[in-house]
Amino acid sequence: MKKWILPVCTLVLALGLGNTVDAKAMTTQEKLQKQAEEQASYEATSLKPMQLMEDASEQPIPASGTLPCENGNTISYTLENGVLTISGSGDKLIYDYEYYFGDNQDISKVIFTNDCAMTDLSNMFSYCSNLVSVENIPQTVTKLSHTFSRTGLTSIPALPANLTSLRYTFFGCTGMTEVNWSDLPNTVTDFAGAFNSTSVTSAEIVINDSQMTEQVDYAYCFSDCPLLQKVTVNADGLNDYAGLWLQGICSGCISLEQFELINIPSTNTEPGSDTSSHMFEGCKNLKSVINEGYFYFSLENTFSECEQLSTLQTKGFRDLYSDDALEYSFYNCRSLSGDYYISFSYISELYEFANNLSNPDLEEYIGYSFTGCNNKTIFHLGFQELVNYWDQRKLLTNSKSEANFYYWPEGDHYWDDSYATPPDTTIQGPSVVNPSVTPNNTHTVPTVTPKPKKSISVLKLTKYKKGAKKISGKTIGKATVKISVGKKTYKAKSNGKGTFTIKLKTKLKKKASIKMTVSKSGYKTKSKTFKVK
Repeated sequence: MKKWILPVCTLVLALGLGNTVDAKAMTTQEKLQKQAEEQASYEATSLKPMQLMEDASEQPIPASGTLPCENGNTISYTLENGVLTISGSGDKLIYDYEYYFGDNQDISKVIFTNDCAMTDLSNMFSYCSNLVSVENIPQTVTKLSHTFSRTGLTSIPALPANLTSLRYTFFGCTGMTEVNWSDLPNTVTDFAGAFNSTSVTSAEIVINDSQMTEQVDYAYCFSDCPLLQKVTVNADGLNDYAGLWLQGICSGCISLEQFELINIPSTNTEPGSDTSSHMFEGCKNLKSVINEGYFYFSLENTFSECEQLSTLQTKGFRDLYSDDALEYSFYNCRSLSGDYYISFSYISELYEFANNLSNPDLEEYIGYSFTGCNNKTIFHLGFQELVNYWDQRKLLTNSKSEANFYYWPEGDHYWDDSYATPPDTTIQGPSVVNPSVTPNNTHTVPTVTPKPKKSISVLKLTKYKKGAKKISGKTIGKATVKISVGKKTYKAKSNGKGTFTIKLKTKLKKKASIKMTVSKSGYKTKSKTFKVK
């Protein structure tokens, strides 16, 4: 532990527990005054210990030391001439020491000795910007969450054979230009943010049949990679019951031109939808998206600002959670044309969705979903009330869209959670247009700048103990909250104060991961993962 942590913790305890008085001897006014003083002390210390730590002066770590791990064992280290050598049988550093080596500019190389038996290296070397070499990562390691983020690594070190998580492992490694998927362990199922903000130019993802899990997660895997030009996802080996999470996988990739999603098995029963939002948001140079398999795009920000997208091949669109399904969906897709079919499941939510359209802010966000679409783009929606409402309010005209909208009866399900398979849609450039539709407008589509989305600042779980069958938490008011625990996903609405409670079907197990995703109209969707202690 860095030298200032113990004094700070002592200060926190002293301020929070000191000045004890006999409550029985107090008057009512004295009690109220004492409560106010204790509350002020609590807010200044217990609620803000990190601020106190940030104000403390940083001290270099000792040249050698011993650090405690969660299983009660320890690891030892030496740091000499930039080389950090780690040994010992500890599994994972306890929380207070998890960032012990982080943001250390004296570390250029890390070596694990043969006797090292750690299992989780999460966060250990993040922001060590001069770290360029890592040797002999223990075969016992299964998680590398954020481990080498913002380091100087230019290539992927040899990884353990049983690794399961590369979550944001190489995030911000700007010197990394290449990822050879065949070199990665085939046991990894969590690639969320793994190569986010790197300098890779292309990627060929291969999902193999050894990844037998309920979900393979590539959320924001290559997001904000400025040089990335092409991505192929080959899902030939995807488990029949596995979900494929592609949320934001290429968002912000300004050089991306081509994306292919191929060989998804027709037997797969988890065809995407709500897991594909923000996939290509901000990809201004994206020209071609090929989706050959049975993966259905959702529409929240999926193609927002894809100004050059002219080739879009997919089996259609559907959305399970429709309250935010159409925000900025095809915003400024001015090069797109052809027929696109959108169906909805869990239609009970669409009634609330339709009623919310009386909200001016939400109305504007929904309208911007199709701003910039030209008069050769035709959307067939499985929701009659939505089409009628837009016709009545002339919402799309006000938001400077020329798109045409029609009701698609086969995509309309009010009383069940089934969905129709949309017709195949293969659009190759602007020449393919439904000949039975006469465009409504012919004028040039102007550019419209939408209101920026707000950030969700609060994502907390307040009750999620081992053995419990309830999860409680807090976020912004009137938001949609999705909680994923193992194979189960639950959904709730936060109340006006932002609190929510979800009943689980099974008891929480120790070390189980809980993924919390919060979304609300006018806000950027945000996720956070918690672990049961």
